[in-house]
Amino acid sequence: MQGRATLLSTGSLAGESLTECVAAPAPSLTKMGTEGAEAVESTRVRPLTMPGLIAIIYYSVCGGPFGTEPVVAAAGPLLALVGFVVMPMIWSVPEALVAAELATAFPTNSGYTTWVTAAFGPFWGFMEGFLSWLAGVTDSAIYPVLFRDYLKHVWPAVGHGWTGYVFVVSLSVVLSLLNFRGLSIVGWSALVLALFTISPFLFIVPVAFTKMNASNLLILPESFEAVDWKTYLNVLFWNLNYWDSASCLAGEVHEPQKAFPRALFITALLVFASYLLPLAAGIGLPGKGGGTDWKNWESGTLATIGQITGGASIKAWVVAASAVSNIGQFVSEQAECSFQLLGMAKLGWLPSFLGRRSCYETPSAGIVICLLIVVSLATFDFSAIVDLLNGLYCMAQLLEFAAFIQLRRDPHAQQVLRRPYQIPLKSTAAVVAMLLPPILFCLLMLSLPFFAGDIFQIIVFIVVPIIGVLLYQFLEISRRRKWLQFDRDPPRGLDDILAAQTPVHAALTNEPSTGRDFMLPSAAIPAT
Repeated sequence: MQGRATLLSTGSLAGESLTECVAAPAPSLTKMGTEGAEAVESTRVRPLTMPGLIAIIYYSVCGGPFGTEPVVAAAGPLLALVGFVVMPMIWSVPEALVAAELATAFPTNSGYTTWVTAAFGPFWGFMEGFLSWLAGVTDSAIYPVLFRDYLKHVWPAVGHGWTGYVFVVSLSVVLSLLNFRGLSIVGWSALVLALFTISPFLFIVPVAFTKMNASNLLILPESFEAVDWKTYLNVLFWNLNYWDSASCLAGEVHEPQKAFPRALFITALLVFASYLLPLAAGIGLPGKGGGTDWKNWESGTLATIGQITGGASIKAWVVAASAVSNIGQFVSEQAECSFQLLGMAKLGWLPSFLGRRSCYETPSAGIVICLLIVVSLATFDFSAIVDLLNGLYCMAQLLEFAAFIQLRRDPHAQQVLRRPYQIPLKSTAAVVAMLLPPILFCLLMLSLPFFAGDIFQIIVFIVVPIIGVLLYQFLEISRRRKWLQFDRDPPRGLDDILAAQTPVHAALTNEPSTGRDFMLPSAAIPAT
């Protein structure tokens, strides 16, 4: 993997003043043809290769089994295991397939914002970007809180009060600096940390299976009403979503047309094994902390499982692995959200200052904005943040699925848009059938707060889309009245997006060129 810095780098970059970290101006190509533009674009390094992409997707979706324990307490051992088998078929596989097809067709940092714009125009594209970004930032706020929940098993004082709040804020700031230093650090660190995350379970799982009581795996709650369906579905969904998040780094991926489908497949195998094996091993243990004690499972119970199988040293190992997991997931999620803002700015949805790169090629303004929102959520607990982000995420996913269907059924899109990877379903009816289960599940998740009477969540689900509409109108007025500076007008649809990704435009804006990957309409090809 190539990049401007490595995990342990202490080179010249480390001594550069942060005030000097400004993006270099793009070259002028007023008289340069397509070949010259391609030459300029070829000099831009795309730092993410396959191993780093796998690690970032892994941390976006999973990051180890940490945070799965509430599923067991909510529904019992059998339903917990069944959920982690069935949910990937209902949700993860369709979402990953959609992400693979659209991320390779539109390899830009604006990700799903581009997908929805290509299908429905700039307003819905902006709303998709706004909802997805807000859900992503909310998701990144979970990981310092979740690490605190594990750490309190060895440092009780950090579990509450000002000590816990200061810890969450301080950790968020330090990890944001890691992202600021460069995506190559995130790629390398995510790969190394992923290996360390699963390391204690390479010991725990075999030892626990030798002590397993298989009957524990079949335990059910006393009745249907005894299941906490809201917690069960929300935590299960949170553990298996965000397969599309890495699409916002598509512009940073080396050969994305080949890398994305392979990375998604490999990551899927790792994710399912990371959830099922540790949960089954822990549930199968007899006595306190095992399957018969399932009602007392909570975030951090896996540390207790480590102590049962190997003593205090293995418990500490699990806590350390949870720290690594949450660090990896935070930096991956924050990188994706920050690059999404950069991509949206480059394509004209957001003011140009959000599209500037630091001297480390990172979106510094986006990182700061994401950090401020994370800090504002530092007082929330794990379950409250999960419930909040799942609703926002489902709103965005419904738009994303609708865009996928529209781009498949639109004759013009079929003619001009080349898909380097395509789901092997030819008819629109087959595509709709594949997406019907996840669409129905999204509608179920959005209805849960109404059944549960969660007034705060209901208000958020109503107010956030309204804020998105008002923000879009404000930005449009600012553009017309020149209150804010924008790089360009946002694309109006598919043809504008394809034209914006020709080599000439790419070199002018310092964005990745994908001209070879599209069948461009004649009007979109610049005259030479």
